[in-house]
Amino acid sequence: MTVICCAGLLCMDGQVLLGLRAKSRISFPNVWDLPGGRQEQGESLKQTLDRELQEELGIIPIKTEYLGKIEVPAQPDELECHIYLVKEWNGTPRNLAPLEHDIIQWFSIEEACTLKLACSEYPAFFRGAVEMSDRTSGIAIKT
Repeated sequence: MTVICCAGLLCMDGQVLLGLRAKSRISFPNVWDLPGGRQEQGESLKQTLDRELQEELGIIPIKTEYLGKIEVPAQPDELECHIYLVKEWNGTPRNLAPLEHDIIQWFSIEEACTLKLACSEYPAFFRGAVEMSDRTSGIAIKT
């Protein structure tokens, strides 16, 4: 069975926001991951992204761009994770899901790429997101 999930790559001032998955998590414990989660029945990918970021970080995505998907063989189910660059959002990200993530933290791309990550494909997404943000008008937070 394939589980569909969505993750948000928040990028600001050349940094990305990651969460350290709780040690108690069954899947991918104690690794750095993007905020997001499983798609619920009847949800579009964008609805999943919006709901998950609101539940986990307390933010509402305003402008997003689809970056691609990662297929992760996992036990017991395979994951299909759709990654979105979150260009603009309302609110200030904070850890509202301490059972999911022990902490959330901003990292430079260089720092993020040296961490123990949930997915080996993340560094390419990090670099691409920063390049995209450099080519646009910038990434802003609206509070």
